[in-house]
Amino acid sequence: MMEIISFRKEIADLLRNITDNMEATFGLTSEKLGLTMLQMHILMEIRQHGEYTIGNLAKRVGVAGGNASALCKKLQQEGFLSRKRDDNDERVVHIVLTPKGEESIDWIEKKLQEKYAPFFLGQSEGDIQDILCGLHKLNCLLEKMKIEEQNKEGF
Repeated sequence: MMEIISFRKEIADLLRNITDNMEATFGLTSEKLGLTMLQMHILMEIRQHGEYTIGNLAKRVGVAGGNASALCKKLQQEGFLSRKRDDNDERVVHIVLTPKGEESIDWIEKKLQEKYAPFFLGQSEGDIQDILCGLHKLNCLLEKMKIEEQNKEGF
């Protein structure tokens, strides 16, 4: 059985390599619009799930609330997003895509499909499902470990 230290190191190395490869691959497309990978991820997330509050968006993309707010302000200044205060609670800010944001995501999705569809066509559906299943299993394992650690610490 694999040691926990070796497991942690291998997972960390793989995740770093995956992140680097995703940045090198998908980042080139977003850069053409002047967007970082994280900004593109935010726009795609809003597109997929609709309106978000800053806090919910921050949790969804895995950044601190203040960072999400700063990113959204920049995206708003560049015309990709619209921010509006909640009518019932002015502390709550809702984020939605503007027409420019919608058009930009359409363009990104089209370019990604054109560039990378051939790579997916070369993979069997089973291989794609195996990759996703493995990532889901890893996430579930790490989630269980996190919950156990939080319970021990009295969170």
